[in-house]
Amino acid sequence: MKFLQLLILLCLAAFAFAVDIVDEDFEGGVTPTGWQIWQFGEPGCAEWGICAVGDSTFMPNPAHSGTHYAWHDDDNYDTSDSWLVTDTYDLSTYTTVNVDFWRYGKYSGSYNYTGFWYSTVPSPGSTDFTEAFELGSNHFGQWWQFNTDFTSECAGEATVTFAWVYFGLYDHAEAIDDFLLTATVSLERDTWGSIKSIF
Repeated sequence: MKFLQLLILLCLAAFAFAVDIVDEDFEGGVTPTGWQIWQFGEPGCAEWGICAVGDSTFMPNPAHSGTHYAWHDDDNYDTSDSWLVTDTYDLSTYTTVNVDFWRYGKYSGSYNYTGFWYSTVPSPGSTDFTEAFELGSNHFGQWWQFNTDFTSECAGEATVTFAWVYFGLYDHAEAIDDFLLTATVSLERDTWGSIKSIF
């Protein structure tokens, strides 16, 4: 019996389970609860919005899933500096963090800049964010997956916020869909006593 207990505890020592912190597909048709759209560009410039397939012939059809996605176009001559900012998440109890989302880009020849940024500052402003990576102009005209390990940047942090940042003047268009934030938590040693007690 003691050998069996030891074997089980050794297995549990390395046990971890994954949790979906956010699974956002924008099917609500409006900016998700707790998310924000910041616009620092010129008056009248385009900004992020939640759109449906068929709202415009300039938008991708189909969506990556469902019928809605976050969308940014710049179809006028005013400079856009627009942020799609997520809610703030408590990742303090997690040992790994991963971000996954799908992007559709249009008009690669007019591409200027879209980046994915993050902050670990409570109630962050734009100056509190750090660029994680630029989305770039590759793979335009199709849904393309971005999957990134954010463990070193965000695991163990109590306030984590993400943002897609678009900058341009009559430039490219962007769609974002199926944002998934996952994390893993390991079984702590202080739970072993209650597990042993069942034997």
